[in-house]
Amino acid sequence: MSALVVEEGGNYRVELDGDVAHCRVWSRPDLDFAAGARLAEQKVAICRSLATGEARGLLFDLREAPKVTGPKTQASLEQILSAWESAARPVAVIVSPASLQKLQLSRLARDSAPRHAEVFVDFELARQWLKARLSARPSAAASARATLAAKPNRALGRAASLPAGIVKRRS
Repeated sequence: MSALVVEEGGNYRVELDGDVAHCRVWSRPDLDFAAGARLAEQKVAICRSLATGEARGLLFDLREAPKVTGPKTQASLEQILSAWESAARPVAVIVSPASLQKLQLSRLARDSAPRHAEVFVDFELARQWLKARLSARPSAAASARATLAAKPNRALGRAASLPAGIVKRRS
């Protein structure tokens, strides 16, 4: 199966390969702050949509992105990671060997997606981690449904067959 280009912008390309999204970002020193902010907003919107859509995982490739990011870019990165965390879908963040980039992205991943994001320097290791995460569990929606179905409804207790309406708890 070949990758489908979802969106392309001045400093990014987003593809969908099966159920894995791949967002690649690169540095564009010729862009002013306003243009960079507009592109960041586009990436946030696209990645949020993918997190709740058909993509089950994200390869977020920042190896060619600026090695140090300012507060607005960090906020955009946090929004992207948080969207995938909220959707309970894994994100493999790939960074360059630059120490500052690794530190910044590790902190952002830990703060914004502590259960579902991991930072890598090696693309192949990131891809393998994501593949393992996706094969180890069903989709987030199916997993949530299975979890809800397996839990007994303690609030209703044995009155589960009563007609719908207000159920009073005992004091």
